[in-house]
Amino acid sequence: MKKFYLRLIGVGLFVYLLGWVVDAGELGGVLKRFNPWTFLYVIPFHASLWLLRVRRWQILLHNEEIDLPFWDVLAVAASGFYIGCLTPGRLGEFAKVNFIMNAGYSFRGAFMSTLLERLLDVAALFFYVLFAVWVCWEALPETMVFYMILIALGVCALAAAYLLRRPLKTALLRLIPESIAGGVEEKLRIFAHSVNAARGPGGWRLMAYALAMWGLNHIIIYLFFCGAGFDIPLYYSFAFSTIGSLAALIPVSIYGVGVRESMMIGMFSLVGYAPGEAKTAGFVFGMMFVLLFLYHTIWGLIWWSSPVMQKYFSKNSAR
Repeated sequence: MKKFYLRLIGVGLFVYLLGWVVDAGELGGVLKRFNPWTFLYVIPFHASLWLLRVRRWQILLHNEEIDLPFWDVLAVAASGFYIGCLTPGRLGEFAKVNFIMNAGYSFRGAFMSTLLERLLDVAALFFYVLFAVWVCWEALPETMVFYMILIALGVCALAAAYLLRRPLKTALLRLIPESIAGGVEEKLRIFAHSVNAARGPGGWRLMAYALAMWGLNHIIIYLFFCGAGFDIPLYYSFAFSTIGSLAALIPVSIYGVGVRESMMIGMFSLVGYAPGEAKTAGFVFGMMFVLLFLYHTIWGLIWWSSPVMQKYFSKNSAR
């Protein structure tokens, strides 16, 4: 219950921005000018995004000796994404593990394929964060630059840990009691096996899929923003939408609502927009994420309700 109330902070911030910061007249004008044809323009990009998402997960599932038809993988992935949209940090996506287990497959294969999928997303997002920092470097406040440097150092530490994984594993197994050392070593072996499978001949392809998916996501937000009557360079839009994506990870809001709009108002101000323009443009840009959220949620709900998906709701009925 405390976590729920904590997330209402973002909702309260959104209401404050809407009621006391953003000019209601200008916002109303933006809504009236929104081009409804934009919803059709984004369909090819949305379809391409999901084609890559399904293909990537098919490869990860195949590495775990799980082979499912394309439409089944699409239904399960979209349903998991639908649940993920309704949960903090999209953790609900791990419901896919249960769906795959209902088809009679092992927990290990279902879990590892889903975990590696999320790790690829995080790795790709980090590249876009570096791009956002490069684009907005001169406009970023010193505090944000400091935190960006800390994130970079953290990633370097993770890379060093990976390079030193064998001696670290040996040291870890020496520190823990012998009674649980065998179980821990087996879990580390399973994780290493799955990672190595993802790093195989198709490893770079999986990473390319993740980068392309984030790019398509950013293009959709850009098209929505242009459909609202705004004109912004594409590279700024990519940088802003990357930073806006991080807002969903902050645990004081629901899907980043309120926090993201505040961040975007700040970003538009930093790159030279006049105060009044920055408030409207930043708020509307943040709202494009809500529009994308609704777009993805409806798509996931359609597949959640589809006949293809129904057989994955009960155990051993999907095979």
